[in-house]
Amino acid sequence: MYLGSLFETGYIHSVQKTPVEDVYVVVDGKLWLWEERVVSHNAGLPSESPYRGYYLSDKDWMHFFGGRYSTKRYMLRVGDNVLGRNVCRFYGRSDWIDLFDIVPGKRCVVSVETKPFLTTLVGM
Repeated sequence: MYLGSLFETGYIHSVQKTPVEDVYVVVDGKLWLWEERVVSHNAGLPSESPYRGYYLSDKDWMHFFGGRYSTKRYMLRVGDNVLGRNVCRFYGRSDWIDLFDIVPGKRCVVSVETKPFLTTLVGM
């Protein structure tokens, strides 16, 4: 992933049984949680705007933007087709990748690594 690119994760909340989607952006060598979309805000889901963030609601989702959460490594515990139904998609793609079919019950790690662009092009 390149500076400024993004990826999204999605899952079914274990208590609410409603979809949750998170958008992460690569900035300054870190993964920043840019947006969280939820259908319901009960049972442990956000209920107010994050610090230094804002809230927007439309007919389909409640959107929470900002909040200043960042990390160099993101760990995702993948469920299965019954529990979790974790999916992801990367910048430039419109289709979701069904992680629960590919790696059910596993942990996936997304991390940021800084290296010269040329080494990326040649596959190093």
